[in-house]
Amino acid sequence: VHMPLLVRKLVTKGKNAETDNRLSLVAGVIPGQHDTPDAHWDDSDGCKLEARLTEICIDLTVLVEEKYRASQLAQHTWLLKRRDQIIEGARIARIEAERKERERLEKLERERIDRLIGDAEQLRRAQSIRAYVADATAQHIVFRRAILTP
Repeated sequence: VHMPLLVRKLVTKGKNAETDNRLSLVAGVIPGQHDTPDAHWDDSDGCKLEARLTEICIDLTVLVEEKYRASQLAQHTWLLKRRDQIIEGARIARIEAERKERERLEKLERERIDRLIGDAEQLRRAQSIRAYVADATAQHIVFRRAILTP
């Protein structure tokens, strides 16, 4: 977890403004990106920052722990969502593959049926031609006998 710390001079107005050397410690501010501090501590007339270092360290530790837990929760949530997306993608891919396989098998079945119908049509034509040849041969034999027999 990244926690930027800035030390700033407190800007004051009034008769002691130029000699006022009070400081402010700001946590979580990235100038130009994130200007709202997560926490801050200021020098006061009764207590300097140096005297509050233990309190500041504890507060920073708690703040960083909260940020870390929030980032871990966000990552876990993202991973769950991503897992669901992957599962859904796999489900859709499986359904699509099954659909394509069904279409492929249906096409093969149509081609087989068309081939059988074509074969049946060729068989019918062949039988018709054979019957015609047999009939023509029989008529030729009859005609020849009629011509040759006085």
